[in-house]
Amino acid sequence: MMEHYRKLIDKLTCEIGMHRQEDGFQSAPLREKILSELRQLSVPEAPAETAAAAAHPQMDADSRNRLDFLIRARRIGGAIARAQIQEELPLPASHYLYDMVLAGADALGREIARGYAVELYPELVRLREQKIELPLAVPGREPEPPAKPRFGFTVETAPFFVQLNDIEPFPPETGWEITHDELRENYRERFTFDTEEEAERDYRLWEKFRDGDSATPPVRYAICVRAAGDIGEIFHLTDEVEKSAETGLLRFATLGEAVEQRRKLEEERLYPPELPQEIIPGFDMPEDDMIELGSVLDTRSVLEKETKAPVIGK
Repeated sequence: MMEHYRKLIDKLTCEIGMHRQEDGFQSAPLREKILSELRQLSVPEAPAETAAAAAHPQMDADSRNRLDFLIRARRIGGAIARAQIQEELPLPASHYLYDMVLAGADALGREIARGYAVELYPELVRLREQKIELPLAVPGREPEPPAKPRFGFTVETAPFFVQLNDIEPFPPETGWEITHDELRENYRERFTFDTEEEAERDYRLWEKFRDGDSATPPVRYAICVRAAGDIGEIFHLTDEVEKSAETGLLRFATLGEAVEQRRKLEEERLYPPELPQEIIPGFDMPEDDMIELGSVLDTRSVLEKETKAPVIGK
């Protein structure tokens, strides 16, 4: 049962970079902190009497447990989001927008935490029923040793080169991520592993790809295209994510292929294929105007080909 819980944590960690478009900002650092903190929560046999539970006396014990867990998770998410704003926002506390920004961050953090809590709760209940304890600090026991750091590296991919940065330690909760710098038109990927040996092994495979000795990198890419027409961000495709992925998953061997396909999908959404032009009865276009119009269309077609974004990758 513990293995199921670990797989769920790995899945949620790998998916952190997929939520950027949904959240509307670079939310990976916030999501990492919230998920890391929620991993410390447990589900007691019977929660202490709370105001929320007292307000719903008709609930059975299991429902009160779930409500209590979600409330605790939401409070944690809100507190983490507020703390992040307070640490990084340059606005003074006296600014008239400060309280509004904090309130918005709190609501966003609570919603992110609620989403994770809904997925974590069933697994935590199963662990409790199997009498399996998470490695948590429990009153009266020696605290668990701090988690070991992970090791990894970043890969920066621009239209005409791939740069590998040195292997370095990362916080234990750090996962894989893809970020896009639209100004410089490059992508930055982060890969982390449990041991330095694993990181070195993957690093050597990336060196082969960078140097042209391998046609593909040691990772796969994907895009989710939802029924509503929403086009998701590019993310790393792992076995765990692929098994649980929704329909509309497009798979790619290289980042360049994923970037090119996503660009085409965005163009098709913004500029759908034009319908045949209707002929207006009683209107005859002079031949000179037709030639001039045709030349304009040809020029636009040439410009589109010349300004086509280069494919990122090998």
